[in-house]
Amino acid sequence: MEKIDFVIIGAGVVGMQTALTLINNGVAPEDIAIFEQNPFPGEHSSSRNSGVLHAGLYYPQNSLKQKLCLDGNRMWRTQASELGIEIKKIGKYVVATNIQEIEELNELYNFSIKKSVPEISWVGTEEIDCLKEVINVEKAFLSKNTGIIDCAEMIKKLSEYLYKKGVNFLENQKVDLIYENKKLKIKCNKETFRANTVINTAGLYAVDLRKSIGLEDIENNYVKGNYLKLNKKYFNDYLIYPLPEKSLKGLGIHTVVQGDGSVLFGPNTEDVFDVNYQMNSKIIAEIYYGISKIFKNINIEDLSLAYSGIRSKIIKDNKLYSDFLIQSPVENYIEALGIDSPGLTASPAIASYICSIAMRSST
Repeated sequence: MEKIDFVIIGAGVVGMQTALTLINNGVAPEDIAIFEQNPFPGEHSSSRNSGVLHAGLYYPQNSLKQKLCLDGNRMWRTQASELGIEIKKIGKYVVATNIQEIEELNELYNFSIKKSVPEISWVGTEEIDCLKEVINVEKAFLSKNTGIIDCAEMIKKLSEYLYKKGVNFLENQKVDLIYENKKLKIKCNKETFRANTVINTAGLYAVDLRKSIGLEDIENNYVKGNYLKLNKKYFNDYLIYPLPEKSLKGLGIHTVVQGDGSVLFGPNTEDVFDVNYQMNSKIIAEIYYGISKIFKNINIEDLSLAYSGIRSKIIKDNKLYSDFLIQSPVENYIEALGIDSPGLTASPAIASYICSIAMRSST
C-alpha cells in the first residue's frame, strides 16, 4: 500500500492553493497528492462564481471570513503577477436605491472603516447624477480595492504550475476515508493509499467526505445562485452592488463584468438539496424582478441564461454557520468547511491557515 505524506482532496482553488503553500513551506512536490473526483480541476465552485476579488466590506469583525478575505485579496495581487494571471482592479459601487436604505448604507460604510477595509470613499453628487442614468440610487460609496479575476484562466495557470512542479494529480478519483488507530487511509476506485496528513478541501462534498470517518456533527446547506447574461451594452466601468441580505446568505443581485466587457446579473439565492446546475427559463422572470428594482433601461427580453453555481454553506449546532470552519477534529486530518463567498478571494489565506495547522501537526 503506497504512502503519501500530504493528501489533498479536492482540486478546486483552495486545494490547489494549499498544495502551492505547502511547496512554499518546504514540502517536496512529489510528497503531495491531490485527489479529484472530476476529470479536471476546478469544475465546481471555483469556476461557477462571479470571479470577484472582494475587499472585505461585509463580514463580521474578527471572523475568519473578514481576516482571510483581507489577507487573500492582498496575497492574490502578488501571486497573480508571479503566475501570469490578470486581475482587473475594477472597483465597485455599493448603493442605497432609496432614502430608506441610506441609514443601512451608512452603517455598512462605517463598519468597513472600523475594520480598516482599504480604499473606500463616498461618491460625490456629480457622480451620483451620472449613476442615476443607469440605476436607482440616492447614495453610494466606492470600493476601489474590489477586483475581478478570470476563473478559467486562474484554474489553468494554477494547475499548470503545480503539474510542472511535480505535484501528483489523481483525477477521476472519488475518495472515501478510513480512520483506524489514528492512521488515515484513502480509498478510491480500486486502490487504497496511506496518508500522513489528509486535507479535506472537497468543497460541496467536504461534509459527505468527513462522514466516512464518523464525523456527523455538521450538515450541508446548499444555496444555488443563478446568473443571467445581458445581451446588450451596459455600464461596466465599475461593478454595481445593492445592500447585502442581512443574513449574508447572498450579496443581492449585482453586475458581473466579464473579461470581454459583457455584463451578467446575479446571483439569486435558491435553497437546494443536491448539486445540480441545470437552469430553467422561469429563472429569468424571477431574477428580473430583482434587477428592475435597481437597474434602469433593461427589459426582460434583454436577458438570457448564463450559468449557475452552488455555495457550500453548512449547518452546525442546528444553525446556519456563517463563517469559514477550518479545523482538525481528529489527528492527522484537517478540513475546510463552509467555504462559500468570499472563498475565491480568501483562498491563498485559507491555504496558509490550513498549512499552519498541518505544519504544527507534523512537528
